[in-house]
Amino acid sequence: MGFEERSVLGAVSGNGQTEVTFELSEKPFFDELELHGQKVVVSVHPLVTTDNMILRPPFCPKLNEYYGREAYFLYNAVRSEHNGLGIIVDIGTESLTLRALDTRTLVKRLFEIHGITAKPSQAGLVGLRLIEQMGGAQGCRVFKIAGVRELIKDYPPDRSFTRSAALMKIGNVDQTGKLHFAKYERLFIQYTEGKTAKPEHAFQHLLKCGVFRPGLKLVCPHCELENWFHLDDARTVSKCEYCDREFNVAPQLRDRDWAYRRSGLFGRDDNQGGGIPVALLLQQIHTALHSHLFAFTTGTDLDPITANIKKCESDFVVLAEAPGAPRLQIAIGECKSHKPIEMDDVTKLGRVADVLDAAGDCDVFVIFVKTRPFSAEEIQRCQAIQGRDRRRVILLSDRELEPYFMYEESKAQLQNRAFANSLADMVRATDTLYFNS
Repeated sequence: MGFEERSVLGAVSGNGQTEVTFELSEKPFFDELELHGQKVVVSVHPLVTTDNMILRPPFCPKLNEYYGREAYFLYNAVRSEHNGLGIIVDIGTESLTLRALDTRTLVKRLFEIHGITAKPSQAGLVGLRLIEQMGGAQGCRVFKIAGVRELIKDYPPDRSFTRSAALMKIGNVDQTGKLHFAKYERLFIQYTEGKTAKPEHAFQHLLKCGVFRPGLKLVCPHCELENWFHLDDARTVSKCEYCDREFNVAPQLRDRDWAYRRSGLFGRDDNQGGGIPVALLLQQIHTALHSHLFAFTTGTDLDPITANIKKCESDFVVLAEAPGAPRLQIAIGECKSHKPIEMDDVTKLGRVADVLDAAGDCDVFVIFVKTRPFSAEEIQRCQAIQGRDRRRVILLSDRELEPYFMYEESKAQLQNRAFANSLADMVRATDTLYFNS
């Protein structure tokens, strides 16, 4: 038995956890009081979502009790459906309140039912904070620019640089003074009234997000060592950080560039836990999968409970579905910037994929990411864990990560199939670009 769908407007509130309350439209049942003890199922298909909270969870009947306890307060009143949740209510119920699910908790429960514990790694927590600092997954689009990644890598927290030096690095200016930025001009970094993106737009976005902070480089007249003072700390009479003596900074103030340094999370001298390649991958996945993406999270430690796996870390976990199909898809993988993809990491992630595949309730994909080209040895290692009955390995290098559309630079090789709207599309493209070339 089925009924016509109707749209209703919900009120979103949240005090630590997002809740949506909405009135139920008129139901096609008799409204006599004596019938109010009868039950009906209200199918709810939410249209809103956020990076960290989920109102439309993936189809997984094994998690019905979890969905009931966390989303609707009653452990036995919720049924997982293909496009949302089915809520069992009395005929007389006039409104519903649903709570959004926490992404990391959902990931934990999904792996638990497959005999694996999943908890955020230290690098994963840093990566999640990095994405939040940039304003969400799409705010990480600026990392597509190779010059931005080089600027962050080349200047450690204790080294400063001028604005002009930053713009030259971001714009990849050669020895003749020519700018090489054309491939990034179509990236929307910030609103520019229809103008193409320029290096200064990228730098302004980095400043706005607190990646760099301005200051002054001043020489102490006593010990003759160079000091750097943050803009908020600069005073007419400042104290040298080396000899601890005060000096007047006024004689050194001239028309000059500000001196910038990495700040906050980017002020850490630990490569941000490898968070930039992860953020870049998740941004591209967010763009490609769009409405078929349930949720994603950053670095996750995976330990066996009953599953036959070895302890390992997945740099990300992506939950999605194929277009037109309700089946849950899980993507795990490894992200690197300059270091190679090692066989040990490939083997361990492949074993996790085997365990999830064997359960038969989801399709698993393993994604390997580098912000530079893969070597022939890396490609061979990654190909070794293809599934027996289904191809599942995806390779994404700078060629796929930097353009706005994933396979924009591979149109000649992919011909009329240079697109990616699903994980299966990425597998197909990987076969063509890497494994069958």
